[in-house]
Amino acid sequence: MTNTSETHRTNSNNHIEALVLSKEFMSITNTDDIDAAMMILKQNEWNIEQAISAYFDLKQMNSHKSNDGQNQTFPLDKRTVSTNNGLSNVKTQFKLLSWNIDGLDEDALEIRTRSIVDIIKKEEPDAVFLQEVIPTSLQIIRKFLPEYKSYIGKIN
Repeated sequence: MTNTSETHRTNSNNHIEALVLSKEFMSITNTDDIDAAMMILKQNEWNIEQAISAYFDLKQMNSHKSNDGQNQTFPLDKRTVSTNNGLSNVKTQFKLLSWNIDGLDEDALEIRTRSIVDIIKKEEPDAVFLQEVIPTSLQIIRKFLPEYKSYIGKIN
């Protein structure tokens, strides 16, 4: 027989994990409908990468245009997409900035890094890939760009 408090704790943890995944999904897809996010995640067995791919595939399929410029319509599987217009608030473009900041050359590194931060703020890309980021630059980037999550690649 299962302990009631253990069952409650497990259900609570599952709910928290579902909310965290849903918020991350909403952030990446730039949507604001948590019900739609949870539904798509659930349909993809809570695999966020798979859910995001499915979402953007569906989005692309729905915005596909024919050669004559007329919109082609594709029937939507109502099991796949929630109505409530939650999916209508989606960004239609993804902006990526990729840059080798030459962190191995330490001459004027702080000035260069601050300039890069200014450009990133001005351009407002959805994702940024930086190469040759050394700890000094990383500290500046994290300090002045807290709205971005930073991930460090494998250090040899």
